Amino acid sequence: MLSYIWELGVIFNGALESRAPPPPPWRYENYYSENAISAREMTSSAAKLSTTARGAGAGGVTSKRASNAIEALSISTGKGASTSTEKHPSLPRKPSTRRGLGGKNGRAIVITRGSVSDEVLFEAIALLCTALGVHALKVLGIAGWKEGDDHGDGAGDKDTDDPDDVHRQAATTKMFRFGLNPALCASLPHIAHNISVSLKMLQEHLLNEISTILSGHGYHAPGAPDVDSKAISSYDEKGASPTMAPQALKRAISSALIKLALACLQTFNWHGRVLTPLIQDGVLLYLDAKDRDVRMEAALSICKLFMLDPIAHHTSTASVGVINQVVGRLVRIGLADPDPEIRALVLGNLDEQYDKPLAQVEHIRALCMALNDEDAGVRMQAVPIVGRLAVRNPANVMPGLRVELIKILTELEYSTDSKAILTTSEVLTSLLKCTERLIKPYAPSLLRVCLPKAKSPLPYVSRRMIQCIGLLAEIAADDIIPSLDEIMDLLIDVLQDPTASAIKKDMALVSLGQVCSNTATVIDPYVKYPNIFPIFRRMLRSETSDRTKRKVLQVMGILGAIDPYIRQTIPEPESADKTPAAKALQQSVKTVGSQPETFYQSVVIQSLLSILADPSLVSNHPSVIEVLLAIFKTQGM
Repeated sequence: MLSYIWELGVIFNGALESRAPPPPPWRYENYYSENAISAREMTSSAAKLSTTARGAGAGGVTSKRASNAIEALSISTGKGASTSTEKHPSLPRKPSTRRGLGGKNGRAIVITRGSVSDEVLFEAIALLCTALGVHALKVLGIAGWKEGDDHGDGAGDKDTDDPDDVHRQAATTKMFRFGLNPALCASLPHIAHNISVSLKMLQEHLLNEISTILSGHGYHAPGAPDVDSKAISSYDEKGASPTMAPQALKRAISSALIKLALACLQTFNWHGRVLTPLIQDGVLLYLDAKDRDVRMEAALSICKLFMLDPIAHHTSTASVGVINQVVGRLVRIGLADPDPEIRALVLGNLDEQYDKPLAQVEHIRALCMALNDEDAGVRMQAVPIVGRLAVRNPANVMPGLRVELIKILTELEYSTDSKAILTTSEVLTSLLKCTERLIKPYAPSLLRVCLPKAKSPLPYVSRRMIQCIGLLAEIAADDIIPSLDEIMDLLIDVLQDPTASAIKKDMALVSLGQVCSNTATVIDPYVKYPNIFPIFRRMLRSETSDRTKRKVLQVMGILGAIDPYIRQTIPEPESADKTPAAKALQQSVKTVGSQPETFYQSVVIQSLLSILADPSLVSNHPSVIEVLLAIFKTQGM
């Protein structure tokens, strides 16, 4: 079994060495290319990096290298090495005069250059890492080791003498030989998850590549010496072009590669790394890019990564300056980017972690301006931020919030544009959810506008206004008590309206529970509104949604249990759905049913007439009519 694993390492190593340069969208002079490594070594002898990626010209795995791997296995396990000819008869081979996998007459595995695509190769390496764990990259590194190689070559980490780290570093450098491409970026998270000991190594390689793409030089941690700032060279396909400045290098890289680097920056595990230098030197520059997708990826990268960096929680003067610079750029993008989707995306990603830096006066003013954005989505994303900041800095938020409330009330009361009313009602709902007690002084004015609009023929507007009434009951219960009768009539009418949608009835149930619980209105609604209990009973019997039934039971629990004696004194409400003929027939049945001999017939007919009077049971009406006709026929009527 072990021999199979080592032979797999030989095959994967051969596939890595036989990789062809990627197609033009993903081709660039990457950090671990031959030219870049040579330039860094000439610039500073301290920047000694892996040289295992320099064998790109060879197209196959030599028998000597494969033999070395198997011999190393034999020494460590005490077992003889088996030949790849016997184990893999289907693989192409060519004779070799050197000692191969099986001995003198062994054969080497030859893989044609570029015959294995990167998608297949890196997916297979990810699966190998899942199966072997920490030993996978070690197997690849040993399979590519040549006699005479120094363990320090290709290690990249000069402080380690562990041979396993050397082999893993060699395999990692080979994977990054041609830089980033979609296949490598998709496989790296799986590899890092299964080989946790190589996370730091993968982070170093990936950060160098991303920094090379975005800022034109390798990644430099804070305080590290800048050893390759003068070693940024760009070569054409023949490898003969002169040195290029970082700005020119960035212009030469395609936008597809920039988007790939930014997307990879968002998704990889950067635990333990300080990314602020990369964000400042590289990512921030792309917030002003002409490509819309590049701006979007850059903004997302900053929003997701910046507050995870330790510097975001420091209070020194330098740290505060960096925080204000980055957060200020994000706020400006959320306010002034020409694409409304990017503005909404940036504001939507400014979560609670950003509340402390956003509570500055200049940021609050900009966010209050976003409340008046022409796009409804941007306004909806700005409302929760302003609501959270109102708690942190009410002195600067409330003046702008007061102006916004006046505009909302004016639009709701006097606007004739249905689209504007829809947007305003949604903004008002979000504002009530976020600001809570801060808008209590404005509750009477809001209720005066919400009650008429709750009867609007526009279903969406009426639903939102009913929701606002419930929220106002939680915020300022004392202010809605004078209008309690009007609110209860409105909610009961919605619940017994057969044409109302299920969503609207659910919102009415929630608002009814909020109003009754916050105004201490219990038991009395059963007496004052006799039809409320039959409405609940009918909804529990006829509704098919379990969610609606749970809400009905919650409201009944809030209203409480009524005394049975009082319940008997409450007159039964007359159903408005019954026709005059049905009422007369029901009255006659009650009269006839007083005689003992016709008791059972009267009970049956009474039940059937109740079904006919219920619009929600219309599907059963034909069967009820047939039963009634049969009863009348048997009685000779």
